[in-house]
Amino acid sequence: MKIDLRKNHKFLSSSGYIKQICQPLEFFNIHMFTYLKKYPDGSEIYLSSDSQWIHDYYHLSLFQTSEYESLSTLPEGLHLWQAESHLLVFQHGREYYKSNHGFTICHKHSDGPEYYFFSFSPENYAMLNVCVNNLDLIEQFILYFKEKASSIFNECKSHKIYIPRNSFSKELITSHCLSTDPKDIRSKFMRAIDGNPLAKWLNNYEPLSKREQECLNLLGTTSTVNELADILKISKRTAETHVERIKSKLQCKSKQELLIKLNQYDSLYHK
Repeated sequence: MKIDLRKNHKFLSSSGYIKQICQPLEFFNIHMFTYLKKYPDGSEIYLSSDSQWIHDYYHLSLFQTSEYESLSTLPEGLHLWQAESHLLVFQHGREYYKSNHGFTICHKHSDGPEYYFFSFSPENYAMLNVCVNNLDLIEQFILYFKEKASSIFNECKSHKIYIPRNSFSKELITSHCLSTDPKDIRSKFMRAIDGNPLAKWLNNYEPLSKREQECLNLLGTTSTVNELADILKISKRTAETHVERIKSKLQCKSKQELLIKLNQYDSLYHK
């Protein structure tokens, strides 16, 4: 099953602007960026800094071999690519786009997951380690990308592509499913090392990113978002976004409720 897009399809025509937004990624030698938004009904929005990749993705049916298309159970967070994956979508990326290495960031939402793909050429493999150790910067780029491309997202909603659920082989789905729930792994690990009460409390909720953990560590000692932004050298808006995501993940309705819960672990929190 192949899907042919018209030359003026919004997914293709947006690539030039997406490439401009992705200029900061050049500091990490990331040479191609792609975004995928999946909806519960099987429809999707697919954007990339390279329009030819989007054309190939649908015209050559590469989507049929993408685990991100077929699986709804992929955990939130970082996914490193298999360097020698046999899946056609990765083989094509290596052969024609020099995308030999890379990673994907998954964000789960009530209306479906979002995937952010970052790829490196063979000679820039070392930069993959730099990115993994600076995921807070990658998360900041994602916030920047969503802000800059917001108008494109709205326009693309009327140009979504529908991928039938029976487009994927059973082999693809079963071969990439985790045999153990990551949350179960976290729980067992924390019990094994007898983690401290704060860690045990956090373990009951959706994992925080590295930057969110930094914000959480500072919330007990800073009284305003402005102070938080100054200490972390980020914008007030970015700091507010981090706090909102922390509140959402830890199921707190307000910053005050979050601080009350943190104060319960004051002896651990302020060493």
